[in-house]
Amino acid sequence: METLKALILKEHSKAQALFIADIIHQKPELIDDLIAFTFAQSEPLSRRAAWPLRIIQDQYPELLINKIDSLISMLQKKHDFAVQRNVLALLISAKIPIKQQGFLLDYTTNLLLDLNSPIAVIAHASDLYLKLADNEIILINELILMLEELRPIKSGGIKAKLAHIYKHLDRIKKHSV
Repeated sequence: METLKALILKEHSKAQALFIADIIHQKPELIDDLIAFTFAQSEPLSRRAAWPLRIIQDQYPELLINKIDSLISMLQKKHDFAVQRNVLALLISAKIPIKQQGFLLDYTTNLLLDLNSPIAVIAHASDLYLKLADNEIILINELILMLEELRPIKSGGIKAKLAHIYKHLDRIKKHSV
């Protein structure tokens, strides 16, 4: 059988990402290798390894329960936008350790304020920030301010994200009255 690295580099497609995620589900001892490839800062390996990692969180989250803390710690180094996007996406549905929440609020804030961040990274960063804000109106208002700053220079995706956050904020305000 081909090595995991060879499978990652062979093809970049949804079918291949699903195939790799399935292999890791069958052989969970390979999860550490996939994480290492994701954060290896070696392109295209890292970018391609991040997608199956995200799929694993969606389909087999039990494989990553004990890895979330180290995944967050690895974000402290600069990574390709594809790696950031996929790791942010998987963190949205993961249980975030309390000790890492402050770091992630800072991390997502920096991504939101970076004019070079692609829309997909901004979208996932804002979703993760909203999750971490945990219905704290002050933090949600800060998120709205950051996204409002981006509105004139980014696509309709930012406008849609703002609409979603405003609805969320309205629900919180109704429940707190």
